[in-house]
Amino acid sequence: MYKGTLNLSVHFGLADSECNPRQFVQDLRAICEILLSLLLQAHSQALFALAKTDPDYAEGWTDSARVAEEVRQDCLHAGTMEDKIAADQLVGEALTKLSSR
Repeated sequence: MYKGTLNLSVHFGLADSECNPRQFVQDLRAICEILLSLLLQAHSQALFALAKTDPDYAEGWTDSARVAEEVRQDCLHAGTMEDKIAADQLVGEALTKLSSR
């Protein structure tokens, strides 16, 4: 069983959507980015586990796991980019790469 730890404590709150809709969307986006990263990491780890248990298709599972990890890294990078249009394009290309697997 894998046990992970998060070395920081982060608290999230959502702005009131009626009083400050722009801040609400920004807050919600941050939470969605974290959830996407966690889901992509879980997907990648599951594919690596399949590679260990299915030797006949290990190479394919491993390749897919590496693509999933690359997509996660691209998404994390996009979250730090100043140019939000370029960031959205990077994420779109990354998710297209993932869906083609």
